[in-house]
Amino acid sequence: MAEEKSDEEQLQDLEVALKRAPGDMYAFGLGLRKLFNELQVTGNDEATKKFLSVRDKTREQAVIYVKEVLPSSEEAVKAISALMDTYTDLDKDEWLESLDEILEELEDAHAVCKLLRQMHNDIIVELYKNSDEAKVGIELLTELSQEYEREKARLLEEAVQHSESAENARVFRSPTSSTHSGCICADRRICGLC
Repeated sequence: MAEEKSDEEQLQDLEVALKRAPGDMYAFGLGLRKLFNELQVTGNDEATKKFLSVRDKTREQAVIYVKEVLPSSEEAVKAISALMDTYTDLDKDEWLESLDEILEELEDAHAVCKLLRQMHNDIIVELYKNSDEAKVGIELLTELSQEYEREKARLLEEAVQHSESAENARVFRSPTSSTHSGCICADRRICGLC
């Protein structure tokens, strides 16, 4: 069974995650921008509609995170840091005099942390739903890709056949053996080559 982390370790983990979050969100934003601007998906079939739906939902969650959760998390970490400074800056007598205020601040901080945890969990749940939809979308896109590959092979085969037919037609149109315009047939009205 996993050992539960101390409050101090959890706080350090949170600080590390918050320090890493802006860079991660920047990279995520660049990926979304590329999907929106450079790799414009049309949404003409079910697979690409699913892809666009997942992309849009994920983008909405990213915007919520950047505009609401991240700033609130940063404020919470600042408040916790200030609270920790209070513990280290006060001596015993000052600490005892401020105990009621400290307890009130701790309760407020605890409520904010619970709210932030819930906000993170809500976003995680939505991202997992998007992940499940993305898996379905990947299957659809894979099927679509295979269908396009089959269509490409069919069209290439058809092109080879037409090319061979055209080559055969050129061979039979020898100007020396024709009675009219280089064709070997005797009647222009029947001939399809001349």
